[in-house]
Amino acid sequence: MQLISEAYTILKSVGGCSNDELSGIFGEWNKGELDSFLIEITSKILGKKDEDIYTNEVPAKKLEGTDQTKSLVDIVLDKTGNKGTGKMTMKEAADSSVAVGTMSAALDARFIAFDKDTRIQMSKEFPLTSALPKVDKAQLIKDVRNALYASKICSYAQGWNLMKAASKEFNWNINLGECARM
Repeated sequence: MQLISEAYTILKSVGGCSNDELSGIFGEWNKGELDSFLIEITSKILGKKDEDIYTNEVPAKKLEGTDQTKSLVDIVLDKTGNKGTGKMTMKEAADSSVAVGTMSAALDARFIAFDKDTRIQMSKEFPLTSALPKVDKAQLIKDVRNALYASKICSYAQGWNLMKAASKEFNWNINLGECARM
């Protein structure tokens, strides 16, 4: 989820992609190597408008000065919860002496996202002052797709290494080839 979030953020902030464009991009990505439940629902979520969840009794929020409704993703509170699965994974990885860098970075991002009050305060203390670079949008989309694919492979490899270590330690005899096939 963190990798998808980072891809979204780069394409939206650096590439200037609208949520409708991003919905289409993720939808296309879901037809290839990146095919997954998370890519699929990301595409669907990015296409949802505020009007999709409201009735006539509760009006949808309109973009200021237009007749268009806001994308749902732009009005949802940007604060995460935490069920503890990431933390449990990090503990197991540490106990097994297995490096799981992408998962560790994702957990750190989850902790930062959870602490919205501190993020708001820090944004006041350290405002964004530099302009974003001009980019070739089509090339950026390709590059982000490739980076997401490579990162996904790294994440799976790290997870495999953790399962391999646990299988060895606890005598589980996990058939990693069969797990990969599934």
